[in-house]
Amino acid sequence: MAAQRNRQLHATLEQLFEAASMSELVDALYSAKLLLNDRTVEVPEGTVERLFGLLSIDGVEVLELTCGCIELTLARTGYRDVADKYKEYLAIGLQSPDSRVRNLALMQIVKCLASKEETESFFASNLLEPIVRSLNDPSAQYAERAAEFLCKAAKRAGKAEPLFQQHIVNIYKQLVASDAVVRVRLWNLMVPICCWSQMAFEQFQGVGLLQRMLDDITAQDQLVAMNAVYLVAQLADTQYALEFLGDAGIIETIVKWAKTDEDSLADCVTIGAALKFLGRIGESHDLATLDERFHILDVIAAQLAGHDTTIKTIAIGVTGTLGQSAAGLRALTNSALLRQFVELSARSIGDLRVPCLDALAKLFTTTR
Repeated sequence: MAAQRNRQLHATLEQLFEAASMSELVDALYSAKLLLNDRTVEVPEGTVERLFGLLSIDGVEVLELTCGCIELTLARTGYRDVADKYKEYLAIGLQSPDSRVRNLALMQIVKCLASKEETESFFASNLLEPIVRSLNDPSAQYAERAAEFLCKAAKRAGKAEPLFQQHIVNIYKQLVASDAVVRVRLWNLMVPICCWSQMAFEQFQGVGLLQRMLDDITAQDQLVAMNAVYLVAQLADTQYALEFLGDAGIIETIVKWAKTDEDSLADCVTIGAALKFLGRIGESHDLATLDERFHILDVIAAQLAGHDTTIKTIAIGVTGTLGQSAAGLRALTNSALLRQFVELSARSIGDLRVPCLDALAKLFTTTR
């Protein structure tokens, strides 16, 4: 049976590569794909190279079936062998105008995550640059997949230095100059890496990219600005980034936002993001020290006394978050925020009732 399947595949491949019309080619590709689903079938030498050659043919069905055949053929082949034999094909595939071909190439490269050595080999190859450029891809899904892979690869290799080579940094600067969407993709790649690698954070700051991200905090586009605040909050989970952000005046800027009176929907969005930022850094670091410098408890208390239900709900949630730890609860003790919260909880009704109960539950859990 196995010998028969092998003969069938060989005959089908001959028909495929000798097809005289598009319909013959499609039929042969379809048959080949069915046969290649059998992982025990023997694929003739040189088949993959010839299949890659078909990717230059213009035709939706041909591209889709060819990508499927290549994927099945390489299913059991690790990154090292794929890169050794087909690296140039992968490099060309990453730059293909067709998203299916780009995805095929990326899928093969992602295999390097199987080992630290293979990941380091990827970083040393000519495949890194086109994947970094993929952050500018018209397909948001593909761009996100590429960014996720780069983040995982840096962590797998245990170092972020390859992502800060000068020619790669130059690509980042080109991406930053394009548009807000691409900038956000770059920030979404860089921030997680900077959170586990102080070297990456220092490089990110040293080449001017961190400042460019911080500039987005004051962007006219509310979504861009709020995303920047969210990412800065992630960075601030680390002590080294928190110190930098404090010295650079970024935390003070966000504190001022949190003090704003809500006059519009945009103001509410800004205040809410700022309050959540303060809650996050207060939870991640010593709340008493932060409050001494930035007076964040008074800021949150002021919003608890406001009139906007949405803002008050966020402030209530932040209060519960800050009091989840023993150190946080100690900092809250005798503060205007705790008194304001207790008074509000005692008379809360309607939409504020449940948030108050949730926050109280967190505080009572801490006191046990």
